[in-house]
Amino acid sequence: NWFVKIQPEDHLNSDLFTQFNLFENEIEFYQKIVPELEEFVAESNEGSAINFDIPKLIYSEVEKDRAIIILEDLVGAGFKQTKDGNGEKYLTLDAAILAVESVAKIHAASYALQVKKNIDLGHIHPNLEVSGMLWSNDEMASRLTAMKDYYCDILEESKNPDSTILVERFRKTFDSPEKLKEIVTRRVSQEENGKSSIHCLQQGDFHFNNLMFKVEANGRTSVKIVDWQMAYTGRAGGDIAYLLMSSINPELYETDEDTIKEKYFDMFNETFYSLIREKKKEGKVERMLEQDYTESLPIGFLLSCGNVMSTRDHVRKVKFAYNLCNEAAIKNLI
Repeated sequence: NWFVKIQPEDHLNSDLFTQFNLFENEIEFYQKIVPELEEFVAESNEGSAINFDIPKLIYSEVEKDRAIIILEDLVGAGFKQTKDGNGEKYLTLDAAILAVESVAKIHAASYALQVKKNIDLGHIHPNLEVSGMLWSNDEMASRLTAMKDYYCDILEESKNPDSTILVERFRKTFDSPEKLKEIVTRRVSQEENGKSSIHCLQQGDFHFNNLMFKVEANGRTSVKIVDWQMAYTGRAGGDIAYLLMSSINPELYETDEDTIKEKYFDMFNETFYSLIREKKKEGKVERMLEQDYTESLPIGFLLSCGNVMSTRDHVRKVKFAYNLCNEAAIKNLI
C-alpha cells in the first residue's frame, strides 16, 4: 500500500513557489536530512536506537516542474487522526504528550548533530532556511493578513462581553504587514535580547492534521508525524508553540500547557545529552527551550487562527475564535 503525493506542472502558479518548491523541500528531508540524522544517531549512540516517528519514503522524483513522492500507506497500516472526548479536532493530553516527545527526538538529534560536528543544517540544506522565512515573503504575508481579517470577522460574532476588546487588541497587535513579518522572522532568529537560541530542525506545520496515531496490539499507542513540506531550521519552540495553540482545547490549555512542555523538555534533554555524550548541565537547555517557546508563541497563535477557516460548524468556529484569542490575551500575546 502506498500514499502518493503528486505535484502537477501547473502547481507553480506564483513567483513565490518558483523560488521555493515545497515538494523539493520534502524530498530533500526524506532523502538527505533523515539519513544524516539516522547515521549520526547510529554512530553517537553505540547501537542504542532512537526511532524517528515519520513515514518511510518508498520513491521520489523531480522532473522540471513536476514531482512525485510515494510514502508508506499509514492508513492501511492502521494509523488515523484522533479526536478528543467531545469529538473535537483537539488532542487529548496523552496524544499531545506522545506527539511532543516524538518531535523532541528529531529536534534534539538535529541540534546535537550541529553542536557535535560544528555545522549549520540551514547552510548545508539552503531549502530549510528559505522555508523558515517563507511567511515573511510579501505574498505569504498578504495571506496572513487575509487570515487575520477573517478571524476578526468571526470573533466579532462572539456574544462574550469582552469580545469587542479582544478584537481591538488583536487588530492593534497585528496592524501592519511589517509587524507580521517581524513576528515571523523572530521564529528563525538565532538570538533574542542578547540570548542565544536552540536552532534546530522544525516540522513547520506541527498541528492536529499532521499527526496520526495507532493503538498497537500491546495496548500502547504509536504516532507518525506526516507532511514535512515546510520543514525549516529555527527556534526549538516553533513546533510545540503551534501545536499547543492550535491543537489543544483552549479551555484546557492553561491546565495542560506546563505538563506537555515538561514532557517535551525532558525528552529533548534525554536525547540531546545521550548523543553528545556529555554530562547533563542542569537547567541550561531547559532555560533556552523555555525562552524559544515563549518567543515562538506569537507566531504559533497567529498561524493557529487559520484553524478557524477549517472549522465547518459555525457555532464551534465562533467559540474557538473567542477561546483562542482569550488565551492569547491571558499570555499577553495581544
